Amino acid sequence: IAPLFTVELSKKYPFSTGEQVKRRIIIIMQSFKTAAKTSFVGFLFTVIAGSLLHFAFAASGGNTLIGAFTPVNESVWEHLKLLLIPAVAFSAVEFFVYGKSLPAFFAAKSLSVMIGLAAIVMLFYTYTGIVGRNYLAADIGVFIVSAALTYYLSCVFVKCPALYSERANIIGISLVAVIIILFIYFTFTPPMCGLFRDPVTDDFGIPDRFYSSILIDK
Repeated sequence: IAPLFTVELSKKYPFSTGEQVKRRIIIIMQSFKTAAKTSFVGFLFTVIAGSLLHFAFAASGGNTLIGAFTPVNESVWEHLKLLLIPAVAFSAVEFFVYGKSLPAFFAAKSLSVMIGLAAIVMLFYTYTGIVGRNYLAADIGVFIVSAALTYYLSCVFVKCPALYSERANIIGISLVAVIIILFIYFTFTPPMCGLFRDPVTDDFGIPDRFYSSILIDK
């Protein structure tokens, strides 16, 4: 891996001396080790925090601010927040722990989160298409597997020289920002399609009982 780093870092820092590039490589290699250890903690954090977030909206009595970042119903789309929000929050912590030293940090994090979200959708619809319905234990398994995949790929992608560019990091940050905005928007204005349908109520968006409480509070 080191020869690739030498080439890519020489491109990224064209005015650095050979000794400076070597020092940067050493720092990056140490950060890789930290990333591997921290990713396991991030996986546990995401699984635990995601499980708790599942109940946050109902526990808040239908608080719309909380609902913007947590599931407001049982649709597949809303449950993607269980991975997205904890993963993004933990990435912010990782950035200050070791991410500043990694040229591909934001690109790697955003790409791994996007794949994790896609994995939830694909695994859920694949297994429910085979067995004909969903099961709680299987749903939890899909979430755990997707979270594990997210953090595993993050460790892989931070080592990818193809992502060592400002453009890749900017695109990564922009994609995550757009996704978060879409989640907030679709919380209150969901498209009328299967991905957004609550299989329990056969409805979309915030359940009527919470809208009633919101109106009463006003």
